[in-house]
Amino acid sequence: MKSDIKKRKFLVILGIIFVLLTINQYNFSKNESNYDDNREIRDETNLKKPKSSEFWDENDVSSIHISADNWSATDLPWIQNQTGTWSDPHIIENVTIDGTGKTYGIFIENSNDYFTIRNVSIYNVGTGGTWDAALKLVSSSNGIIINSNFSNNEQGILLRASSNITISNNIASENTESGVYLASNSDYNVVSENYISENTNFGIYVSGNCDNNLIMKNTVLLNN
Repeated sequence: MKSDIKKRKFLVILGIIFVLLTINQYNFSKNESNYDDNREIRDETNLKKPKSSEFWDENDVSSIHISADNWSATDLPWIQNQTGTWSDPHIIENVTIDGTGKTYGIFIENSNDYFTIRNVSIYNVGTGGTWDAALKLVSSSNGIIINSNFSNNEQGILLRASSNITISNNIASENTESGVYLASNSDYNVVSENYISENTNFGIYVSGNCDNNLIMKNTVLLNN
């Protein structure tokens, strides 16, 4: 009889322990689930609020002219004036320019500072002159032009006596003259992976003692 009572007490104690463990496990699982849900919400919130970047359109910017490394003198919000070194170049980005009645959209001359032009769109540049261009570089070096659109102008991109310029992943289409024009001793430049089409004269035009330029992997079609 005593043995049966001991067994019942033992089973009751086991039952109580089992119930307590089940409740604790449920609470732990619930808290863990809430933590995961909160974490997902925080991550989603971060994704919905990316770091913003400013853009300037035709109403903000009529044209840009850099002369003799006067980058800091411009003091314009759409030009990030850095030290102008290889690792810290000046940057022009997120700009749209309507060049109607103008001879250039962006004109850089006599500059040896390092610079980058990216995510820029320039159109309607030209007054009938051969040297009119959406982007015009004269006697300048150390630039990168990337992910931009230079279409519906006299010339798309024009380099004169300029070197060490990389022109990559841009669009230069439907220009009256050429999409990309290297002229007058423009040496050691790279023109790669651009889309150049339907320009009235040439897709890519090289003339005037231009040496050691690398031109590769461009899509060039339907140019005259």
